[in-house]
Amino acid sequence: MSGPNRVLGSVSDMMAGLMIVFLFLLVCYMARTQGTSQDLLKTRDRADTLEEELKLYKKQNELKESDFSKKMEEKERQKNILEEILVAQRLEKTQSESEKNEIKTQLEETENQLLDLKKQKTEAEKQIEKVKQDSLRYFQTQTAIAKCLKTEFQNDLLTWGASVEPDGTVRFYNPSVLFKQNEDKLTPKGQAMLREFFGRYIKILYAPEFIEQVGEIRVEGHTSSEWAEGVTEIQRYIWNLDLSQRRAFEILRICLPSIDDPKVLERVKGQAIATGHSYSKTVRNQDNSENRELSRRVEFKAITRSEKLLREMSKPGPTEE
Repeated sequence: MSGPNRVLGSVSDMMAGLMIVFLFLLVCYMARTQGTSQDLLKTRDRADTLEEELKLYKKQNELKESDFSKKMEEKERQKNILEEILVAQRLEKTQSESEKNEIKTQLEETENQLLDLKKQKTEAEKQIEKVKQDSLRYFQTQTAIAKCLKTEFQNDLLTWGASVEPDGTVRFYNPSVLFKQNEDKLTPKGQAMLREFFGRYIKILYAPEFIEQVGEIRVEGHTSSEWAEGVTEIQRYIWNLDLSQRRAFEILRICLPSIDDPKVLERVKGQAIATGHSYSKTVRNQDNSENRELSRRVEFKAITRSEKLLREMSKPGPTEE
């Protein structure tokens, strides 16, 4: 081909060649671009993964920090406790000697108190046993004396207006035989009766089986609560007390000379007591009213040593402050 057609063919070929080159470059670019996109996608995926791992690490780190803080607090607490123990041990060491001495002193005091308590217990047991023996001896002696008195005076008691009580008390319950009303001088009949009674009474009390047991011989005067009208309660009591006391002395004055043996008389003088009780120990009826007739009486009582001891023991001791 020649002329214009040849030139046009060359241009077409050149354009076709350029087109092919362009297409090749385009294909190369697209291929390169496609590779880069894939790399970007991979990079993005990696970044996401790293971000998740970073979050997880951060969370783990926070947990570790929290755990570490707790452990630090626990260690601090343990440290404070150990320091307190150390201070206490130092203080204990400083005070140990004085405390040991104090404890030793307290221990010695306690041991002494225990010894005292044991002694007191032993003494109390002895005292209880003694009281039991004295009580038994008292009842045995009083019963035996009462039995002997009843036997001795069984034919005289009714005539005399007297009785023997279970405890050995001889009671003259008809005072009109002994005294006139409001008088303190024995009637002749009363003097003869008491002289006969008292000698035999003392003989029984000073029998070998009783003599060492007898501690006192009491002559007691008793009255009723009666007196003249128009007097106060205190006056009535005092005047009856005076009357009962004078009567008791009068009886003892008459009875003592009836004892012939000087030795027995000396013993009786050392043991005989005359006392008046006014109406402080009246005889009561079943309805608890006063029996005025029986309240006016004279009584002879043998107080044994066992009874005296029991009375002393029954007295209240001094109160402890």
